[in-house]
Amino acid sequence: MGRLIARYLEQRAWRGHVLYLGSAEETRQVAKDHGSSANSCLIAVGGDGTVRQVAAGIIESGGVSSLGVLPSGGGNDFYRMTGMPTVATEALDALRHACPQRCDYGRVAWRQGESVRRMIFMNAAGVGLDAAVAGRAASLRLPGLLRYMVATIVELMRWRPAAAEIRFDSEPASRHMRLLFAYAANGKYGGGGFKLAPRASARDGMLDVCLVGNLSLSRALVLFPRAILGTHESAPEVRIVRAALVELLPNTPMPLHVDGDLLTNRVPRYESRSSRAAYRYSWPHRERLHARRRQETGEWVKNIRTPYLGASIQLHFYTRSTWQNGFTSLTMSQSSASSL
Repeated sequence: MGRLIARYLEQRAWRGHVLYLGSAEETRQVAKDHGSSANSCLIAVGGDGTVRQVAAGIIESGGVSSLGVLPSGGGNDFYRMTGMPTVATEALDALRHACPQRCDYGRVAWRQGESVRRMIFMNAAGVGLDAAVAGRAASLRLPGLLRYMVATIVELMRWRPAAAEIRFDSEPASRHMRLLFAYAANGKYGGGGFKLAPRASARDGMLDVCLVGNLSLSRALVLFPRAILGTHESAPEVRIVRAALVELLPNTPMPLHVDGDLLTNRVPRYESRSSRAAYRYSWPHRERLHARRRQETGEWVKNIRTPYLGASIQLHFYTRSTWQNGFTSLTMSQSSASSL
C-alpha cells in the first residue's frame, strides 16, 4: 500500500510523504507534530484503531489539519460510513476533491481499580457481548464481516446478559434492564459491516446508543440479516437511544472495546459522551463520485423490494467493468417506510 501511495503522489506531482510507523503512540505523536497545518491532509492507512490514533494526534494539535483514510484493517467501519471508494487509487482521487468538514468524535471513561481511564473513539465504543466479539474476532483469520459473524456465534453460545442501570442525558429517568451489550455509536457501522446504528451521524453532536437485551442463538441468527441492513431497531430486544452522554452501571463487570480494540475484560462503570465538531474530515464529493462511476462503467440499477427485511435490494449492472472487479454487484440499502 505504501509503494502504491508513493507512486500515486509522484505521478500527480503531489507534495507528500509516506511514513511507516510501528506503534500506536508513535502514530499519535507524528500526527500531533504534523497536524497544525490548515492546508495539509493526514491520511491514515489502516483500520479503525489507526484512524483513532491519527485523529487523536490531530485533535491534540488543535484540530487544524484534515483527516483522510485509506482502509487496510479488519473492520474499517469508520471508512465505510464515509462512502468513499474501496479501490485505493480511486479513494486517493476522491480525497483530492474532498470537502473537509468539522466532525464529532466520542470520549469514553471507565473505572479501573482506583483510577479512571479515558480514551477517544472515532466510530464506536461498546461493552458486553459486543466487546467480547471484538476480542474473539481479533484472533480469527477470516474476511471482515464473516469474521465478526463467526465470533458473534461463538460468544453467544457462552455469553449471559447482566443486569445494568443505564443513564442518558436525554432522558429524565434511568433505564434498568438485563443487557447483552451496549454500543455507543458515532458512525453507522460496526463489526465489519453490521449497520448497528443506521441513523447515526458523525456531524450531529450526538451518539446513537444501541441497547440489546437477552437473545438466544436462534433469535440472533434471525436478526443477523436485519442488523446488516439496519432494520433491527423494531425488534423487541433492541432499543436505540440518541444522547450526548450515556452512563452504564452493570451489576457485574463487563468487557469494553473502543473502535474494535478490546481494552479490558472487567469494567464496573462506563461513561461515553460526544465531542462536537472537534476535527476536520475529508468527506467525498458524492455527486462527483457518482457521476464518474456512471460515466466509466455505464452503471444502471434495478431495485427489488424485500418487505420481510424492511429494505430494498439494489442490483447494480455495468456495461463496462472498469470501476469494480466484476460485471455485476449486489448491494442492500434501507428503504423508507413509505416505499414498503
